[in-house]
Amino acid sequence: MNILSSAGFLQHLYQVCRLPPGSGALVAPVCSTFVFMSKGTTKRSAIQPEGDVSAPSVRAGNKILCRTLVLLFVCAALQVWWILEQPKGSCMEDHPAFQYFMRQVTTFRHYMTMDEYGGPTQKPTWLYSGLKCIEELYKFKPLRLPQHVVEEKQMVVHYKDKNGVDRICGGKDLKSSENYPAQFGVALARLRTHHAAQVKKNALRVVKNNLKGCSMIPLNHRASPRWIKWAELEPVFDFLM
Repeated sequence: MNILSSAGFLQHLYQVCRLPPGSGALVAPVCSTFVFMSKGTTKRSAIQPEGDVSAPSVRAGNKILCRTLVLLFVCAALQVWWILEQPKGSCMEDHPAFQYFMRQVTTFRHYMTMDEYGGPTQKPTWLYSGLKCIEELYKFKPLRLPQHVVEEKQMVVHYKDKNGVDRICGGKDLKSSENYPAQFGVALARLRTHHAAQVKKNALRVVKNNLKGCSMIPLNHRASPRWIKWAELEPVFDFLM
């Protein structure tokens, strides 16, 4: 399902809307145009987090992020335990859409490294979540990991451009580092199982109250022009007509 297409985004939205209260969703928007290795071409920075929007890859990265955040708004409304993963070097959090989302939806951030869960490299990682218990993930990491030979990975390449300016780019092994180690998934599953009863109980209570008319979203609420622009939703609306 290509979230960049109207049909693909609607399929994602349909699947999210099917999730029952208290269930879970893990998302990991493509980070390639948000990580520090690509700043030379994307022109992203803390003061220009949207980057060089004349570049198709940058525009696609912004669109993927904003459409993912729309899905997470739905997750929050349905009381679905959502988690968003990004490498520590990503500046995705600085994007104005992400900043707006975190002002509207309570968000917790947990730091971890994938090597603690059997990953071949350290890969420092941020996990964003709507529930504070994400900070307890470390309690479920494996006590012992299989012994294996750690291979030296080429994650970053340093070079000078034609003007003699120092540059960096992703190395030949960077792509393979995006795969999650199995023990990371096991730890997430154990964390969710540990809190499942309480999470479901709280979720059902909130949904029940909302159905009684206590929802913070007014009945005459209309789509936000801000999000229509950020997530490029006009083509989606046209697709539905």
